[in-house]
Amino acid sequence: MPSMSIRWKLLLLLLALSLVPVIGLGLFDHLVTREAGNVLSARTGEQASSRAIQRLLQMTEDQVLILRRSREVMELAVEIQAIEVEKTLAGKGAKPDTEKGGTAAKTYDQSDFDDPERAPPDLAYSDKHGSQKVSFGHQSLYLAPGGDEAAAAKEKRLIGGLRDTYARLQTIHSDLILRQYTAFESGFLTAYPGHGGYPEGFDPRQRPWYQRLIAGERRQSSDKFLWSLPYVDASSGQIAFTVSMPVYGPDGAIAGVTAIDVLMKDIFRFAGVPAEWQESLEAMIVFVDNRQPSGEGRLAIFARRGDGEGMTWQRPRVNIEYFSPIKHSGYADLLKAIEKGNYGIRHMPYEDRLSLWAHGPIDDIGTALLLILPLDVVLEDARKGEQFIESLTLENLHSTGLATLLVGAIVFLVAFYGARSVTRPVRALTDMARRISTGDFAARADVKGRDELGELACRFNEMVPMLEDRLRMVKGLNLAREVQENLIPKTAPDIPGFDIAGTSISCDEIGGDYLDFLDLSNVCANEEFSGCHAMIVGDVSGHGAASALLMATARALLHGLAGSTQSLSGLIGEVNRRLTLDIEGGRFMTLFCGLIHASGRRLTWVSAGHDPAIVYDPATDAFFELDGGDIPLGIDPEWKYSEAETADLPIGQIVTVATDGVWETRNSSGEMFGKDRYRDVIRRHKGKKAAEICRAITRELAEFRGDSAVRDDVTMIVLKLI
Repeated sequence: MPSMSIRWKLLLLLLALSLVPVIGLGLFDHLVTREAGNVLSARTGEQASSRAIQRLLQMTEDQVLILRRSREVMELAVEIQAIEVEKTLAGKGAKPDTEKGGTAAKTYDQSDFDDPERAPPDLAYSDKHGSQKVSFGHQSLYLAPGGDEAAAAKEKRLIGGLRDTYARLQTIHSDLILRQYTAFESGFLTAYPGHGGYPEGFDPRQRPWYQRLIAGERRQSSDKFLWSLPYVDASSGQIAFTVSMPVYGPDGAIAGVTAIDVLMKDIFRFAGVPAEWQESLEAMIVFVDNRQPSGEGRLAIFARRGDGEGMTWQRPRVNIEYFSPIKHSGYADLLKAIEKGNYGIRHMPYEDRLSLWAHGPIDDIGTALLLILPLDVVLEDARKGEQFIESLTLENLHSTGLATLLVGAIVFLVAFYGARSVTRPVRALTDMARRISTGDFAARADVKGRDELGELACRFNEMVPMLEDRLRMVKGLNLAREVQENLIPKTAPDIPGFDIAGTSISCDEIGGDYLDFLDLSNVCANEEFSGCHAMIVGDVSGHGAASALLMATARALLHGLAGSTQSLSGLIGEVNRRLTLDIEGGRFMTLFCGLIHASGRRLTWVSAGHDPAIVYDPATDAFFELDGGDIPLGIDPEWKYSEAETADLPIGQIVTVATDGVWETRNSSGEMFGKDRYRDVIRRHKGKKAAEICRAITRELAEFRGDSAVRDDVTMIVLKLI
């Protein structure tokens, strides 16, 4: 018996339905449409809220990471500045360019900058320094009233070359550094860029950043750097910080303090804020103040997003504000989470509006970034959709009454032609789906109607090229992953007296961590490397394709330059120089390269800003670190890397090198795995082989992480003396 076509089935169905009272159908349609609109609105609101939570958390993590990276860069810069000052005081500092040719460099006291006839020729206004004229070609010199003129005269003769140090750091970090200066115990001050305008009786030794740091040094404080509280910079009118550290004379005594000023807006560079959030998003720097008379902690604000365009941090003055007490059960939990340095997000009222509160730790002393977004801003699209559905149902109800007068006369024509108009697009969509299933991505549905089927056909036509691009992208990522996996050694080298193993796990399709073993005895003519193997662990900032390409470039440079090097530090220095030429966008790479001397049971290493290698001695049940004081690759092409060495490593000692993805693994509560747990795993598996220790660490990381997402690549090498 031949089957009935869908066209005739639909025709009979439409004819049957036309006999049902049109008014009843209209009311039923009204109720169903309204209920569907309510369900759709609720689901849309849930999805919008979920997306907003994820986006706020990601924004918090990104901004905290940017701040911490900027903080580390500034601390490194002020440390370099301190080293150059101490070299200068010892008579070993660089001479200014003008002195190298035999002509004394011209120096300017601060009073010269206030006199147009004696001021440097390049003195001019700078966008960054606001109302103050500055000279980037000269430093300004100043002696406080009552200062030691004899000592200051000696210091003045020595500091000529500091201008080049200041200028070099200013050039490298022009996006962060506002000004640099060094104040000596004699009352002598050198500042860059050069400027005048010092107030009468000004004494740098009385400034808080000087007195607090000097007092801390005399108390033998363990803090190496001092970050000031935020203050309003007089020239630019914007909130700024000062980072400083002490400098010492050749005799080891405190000689003074060197410092760098940084604008808050240069550290907090908000990016990726949706346009619909710009006016409503509150961004603050907060801490929990437990010094209240009541004994209860209060959430204190010492900086917030200011009024005006974009994300700025301008305020007329810096005063610590306090949140009004919030009668909500989540408020106490928020204070505890901020004190513990955890990331998190919660729903709480803010200014009589239910809002999303996202927070993340800025430092280790309780300061946090807090983002607050009203929930009604997130649900705005859902609310508009609900209003649209309500208006649509009312229009349908009104239209039903008018349609009742016409249905009886045209029911047959509507049924007949309606069936054909429906089945024709259905056949076109069916044919398109069949062609796509065979791999024909050129297939398109030729449906020109404006009804739901026409809309469905348009969506199908739009979907096909996106599906094709998605498949192409997936193939590309799979190929990139295969290439990267082939770059990672499949097996560890066989080195007499050493048991070595390594592993690398990416959090994305392709990662930015680097693990490698390099047999230098086959590529190096240098006798120092005879019979040696290099073990290498690196960590590129960020994730994804850009980080993977940077990692592959570093690997290629290491392999390509190994044959021409004369020392391990020279190899890393040349890799850094070439890598810096190719890096853009502020990326960098930390690297630990250890050279294993099998014949002498020695280990030589260079650490380019990487976490120290951790060594465990089972005989004494003690841990110690193989550290290095060098900067990451890709920052300064002229940096001179240093190498260190251990000799006569005893049998049983375990050396591990890993990326921060190991101890920064977080569980669902935001708690980090930490180095204490990492050391405990090594201690408990000390009698096992290196590969088994690697597997034990990765297994315990997975158990600790639980259902939480993997946020960073995990890479490690375990070296055991046998």
